[in-house]
Amino acid sequence: MSEIQTIELAARAAEEPTGQPTTGRFLFSSWHLVLIPIAVVMVIPLVWMLVTSLQTLDETRHYPPTIVADVAPSSGTTPTCSSRLRSPGGSSTRCS
Repeated sequence: MSEIQTIELAARAAEEPTGQPTTGRFLFSSWHLVLIPIAVVMVIPLVWMLVTSLQTLDETRHYPPTIVADVAPSSGTTPTCSSRLRSPGGSSTRCS
């Protein structure tokens, strides 16, 4: 097949309708009403796990639960407070 024939066949194929409607396509289907709530239910535990991982042990056991941690820990160490005071014996007092 020559190059000219190939170009002519491609032009004809581009002009022919494919059988699928090109206008009036609705972007929202009824499946979205089922899938969106399922997706939200699946994401809630992941968000809860992320939020809980940034909280101290006392904050995770607090009722009603807090959504935002007071102090975010850094590099796996225990969180510190700017108001924490060291006693003469070397032990630290609780954050207030």
